[in-house]
Amino acid sequence: YTSANYGVTWTLQSSAPTNASWQSVASSSSGSQLLAVQNGGGIYTSANYGATWSLQTGVPTNASWQSVVVTYNGARMYAAQSSGGFYASTNNGASWVFLANAPNNIQSVTVSSDGSKLALVENGNGNLVYTSSDFGINWIQQTNSVGGYCCVASSADGSRLLAVQYGGSIYTSSNFGSSWIQKTNAGLASWCAVSSSSDGGKLVVVDNVNGPYASANYGNSWSQGKVAI
Repeated sequence: YTSANYGVTWTLQSSAPTNASWQSVASSSSGSQLLAVQNGGGIYTSANYGATWSLQTGVPTNASWQSVVVTYNGARMYAAQSSGGFYASTNNGASWVFLANAPNNIQSVTVSSDGSKLALVENGNGNLVYTSSDFGINWIQQTNSVGGYCCVASSADGSRLLAVQYGGSIYTSSNFGSSWIQKTNAGLASWCAVSSSSDGGKLVVVDNVNGPYASANYGNSWSQGKVAI
């Protein structure tokens, strides 16, 4: 489903498979370029706000796709598998390349607005954070991160990162993941989703039991509810 009025009404996109196990979806800033993946299926893209969809055949079409991200203008797209690898496109999804140096098992991925800075959470091996500053060509394991993460989000320039643990804490970084601060004011919870504003100051995290929590000051304090991203 897609919405053009801030979620007030929704339209079923019947040109995409309706009986699929959709795992993750991402959008360009304008909403025209869309990327969606199936768990145990393929990658689909749309260039017209979801009116029509295309299965991308240059990548595995029966894979454990886990997380996707799209850059500001929609030109660069990234799709990660929970077991099998990481792929990138520089032409709105028309063709894809395998990012050989990235971890093969990925839980969550985030990207800067221009696509150059990426961060991901590895699926297994401590669920640590890895970062790249060259469009995913090379990666650094951020050993100063505690690990055990399930989700990650970033500011538009990629410098500020937000990572959460499922059944644990919230952590933030202001230096591309080199160091991390535990945000204890939100407590321990079953965090399962995260989002960040473009400057990294406004943050939203979702507890699987109690719903969303929001911060308007870089994670220094939190309140249950919502904040405009």
